[in-house]
Amino acid sequence: MSKNLKEYLDRVKRYFKLYKQFDTKHTVGIRNPMKKKPNVFTEKNKVLVSRVKETKNLQQTIKKSIDVIGGLKKSFKKSDSVLLIPNYNSDDPFPASTDTKFLEAVIRILWDFGIKNITFGNASGVHWLPTRRVFEKMGVLALAKKLNVKFSCFEEKDWVLVNLDSDVLNDVSFAREVFDYDKIIYLPCMKTHRRARFTMSLKLTMGLICLKHRILNMHISNIEEKIADLNKAVYPDLIIMDARKIFVTGGPDEGKVKNFGIIYASGDRVAIDFVGLKDLLKYRNEDNLLDKPNPGDYIQIKRAFKIKLGVKNKDLIKVVNA
Repeated sequence: MSKNLKEYLDRVKRYFKLYKQFDTKHTVGIRNPMKKKPNVFTEKNKVLVSRVKETKNLQQTIKKSIDVIGGLKKSFKKSDSVLLIPNYNSDDPFPASTDTKFLEAVIRILWDFGIKNITFGNASGVHWLPTRRVFEKMGVLALAKKLNVKFSCFEEKDWVLVNLDSDVLNDVSFAREVFDYDKIIYLPCMKTHRRARFTMSLKLTMGLICLKHRILNMHISNIEEKIADLNKAVYPDLIIMDARKIFVTGGPDEGKVKNFGIIYASGDRVAIDFVGLKDLLKYRNEDNLLDKPNPGDYIQIKRAFKIKLGVKNKDLIKVVNA
């Protein structure tokens, strides 16, 4: 038996062993989506997306990506409770998963601003459960202990059913605690995806939902269209995307890696994904799933424009290169 086949079978066995425990964890009530938040990272009615070149000082580069669109002061207060959503779908190294050094740098930037109440949370993909095991393997449990910050494995806690009012997606259960924080920051990676074509900030919201609904509501069909509607439930205040390395084939767990050397930031998921996808399409010849030259023709983006999830069209996006 090959090593890859054995690893896959081990994942399947682990999933079925844990399915009952995780996926039937009770859902507590039903609620409406989070109130849509105004994006404050704008200039003259245009949505800002920073595109900052990597330097040797990671923390300074990340901070610069935030500062050039207005800085934390535009949206955050020292007293805020902040939930960070990194990408720990699997236990594979960056860019499949969030680089631990990147997560640490973001936490230290928040500290320097004066924010102390910080939690990071996720629910890993079904083949890599439990999330706690992924966190441990990726070194983020050790990071939480080192920095004395809180972490949350969403499948260990309660879910709440969210009324999405969608014509393409049934109501979905989200981690209940997501709605308890003052601010949310998304920390996506940038990569191709075997089923969704690409994964950036819109797709990251999958890490907030009940594992049963992830399978039954999302993966069965039309996942690209459903991803946009899924995002109607939650509105992050800031997105910081690590594209120092990216997948240009495969994904989400394995693929051909390119050193891209860019960090993006924005207050708008649709805008940052549009700009990121435009850059990813420079590698169209690497993966046949990237089959259109225009980012606006990809279903995730097209649907997000249609339902007015964020920026309404590409002409309202301003890229800030630095």
